[in-house]
This record gives sequence, structure tokens and C-alpha cells, in this order.
Amino acid sequence: MSFKKYNDKLIAMDLDGTLCFKESWSINEVINAKPISKHIEINNNLYKAGAHIIIYTARPEMWRAETVYWLHKNGVRYHALEMNYRKLGADFYIDDKSLIINNLK
Repeated sequence: MSFKKYNDKLIAMDLDGTLCFKESWSINEVINAKPISKHIEINNNLYKAGAHIIIYTARPEMWRAETVYWLHKNGVRYHALEMNYRKLGADFYIDDKSLIINNLK
């Protein structure tokens, strides 16, 4: 699968439900959420192809350190992390409730 057409595109990648399974909003789940490995691989391939990745999440700002820890622990490559579901401009949004990650080709 080639991701070259996403070079220099700004991609907003959702975290919960897209890069990891979301079961609850406890701090334990934030730290230990089960990763969705094939989606992380796609995210990382987009990053390597030159896309600019912003991870966005509805998680509260108070869980930033735990969220960064989870991203690092699971090898998620990104340029920025946006918390509290602030709306941001992007070329593409990848979210479990909008564009399906498996449709990227």
C-alpha cells in the first residue's frame, strides 16, 4: 500500500476507537488501552511517507502525560497531540466515527 499521495498532508488521527480500543475512561484504561496494531502501522506509514500527523482525542488535558506515555509505549509516530477534542484544521480526519482507516489506499 502506497501512502506517497499523503506526503505533506495534515492528517488528524483520532486515538480512542481508532488507534486503541476504548472501554472506559478510567486512568487505568488510558495507560493500558489495547492498541489496534494494524491502525498504528498505517498511522506510522503515513508519517514515514511525509504526512504530518496530529493525534486528537477527547481525553481531558489532565491525562496528557499518561496519553503521551501510551503513544510512546505503543510506537505511535506523530507530530502533535491535541487534547479535549478541540477542532483543528486538517486535510484528512481519520476517526472511528468518520473516515474508515481501512479505506486509505
